[in-house]
Amino acid sequence: MTDNPMYQMSEITLCDYETDSLHLTIRARIRNGRFSILKREYSGIPEKFEYKRKYKNGEVIIEERSLGKPPPWIEIEYWYYLDKDNTELLFMFLIEDYGENDPKKILHEKFSGLDGCEKLTEYCNAKNIAYSHGTVDEVELYDHKTPSLWADASARIAFGCLSIFEHDFGDDTPCGGEVESWYNFDKDNTELLFMLLTENTEERDRKKLLLDNFSGFGGTWKLREYCKTNGIAYKSGFWYGR
Repeated sequence: MTDNPMYQMSEITLCDYETDSLHLTIRARIRNGRFSILKREYSGIPEKFEYKRKYKNGEVIIEERSLGKPPPWIEIEYWYYLDKDNTELLFMFLIEDYGENDPKKILHEKFSGLDGCEKLTEYCNAKNIAYSHGTVDEVELYDHKTPSLWADASARIAFGCLSIFEHDFGDDTPCGGEVESWYNFDKDNTELLFMLLTENTEERDRKKLLLDNFSGFGGTWKLREYCKTNGIAYKSGFWYGR
């Protein structure tokens, strides 16, 4: 069923909710027969202001004064992932329960709204459908600045897969301009990388492991060499600009 082209579904929005103190989005997609959901929460205390009315030359002037900067807002991302077999199982049950063969209609019917992810996990648990889930981890590996080069790199772990993005800008880049590079690890090679990184340490926090081994200017070169030495596969690409 999930090999059918109709089940290669582009991203759809199941929730987009916003107030003064919360912005929550839930987006889902089916790609290569695999179902995933990404939930993003951005929350905090809005800045408050005091307003005073003054009169000047017969005109009313409203003065605005901040009552103090609130703490920075907090962003958290959660992911939910079903492999191909369990995606097949999920939609088989949904079609039986709802008599609908359009995945978008099923998802909007069953998993939309603020509690869409909770609805998904409850349904999967009730039907014995296996899924994996977690939070998205992001960490800055370095931020290097000189008069002739600005360079930074960051890592992101989502859906069990590691991706690294590197950006260089300045006269000291290979093209004398701007370079963007990226490295994407699938789930198996992400697991292999972190399994090897934990062999000689008690550290288990993946962000700390990346910082301990690959932070600082040139960290991505160390990562490439480590992967080459240990047979860890990844896909990479780059873009040059002037």
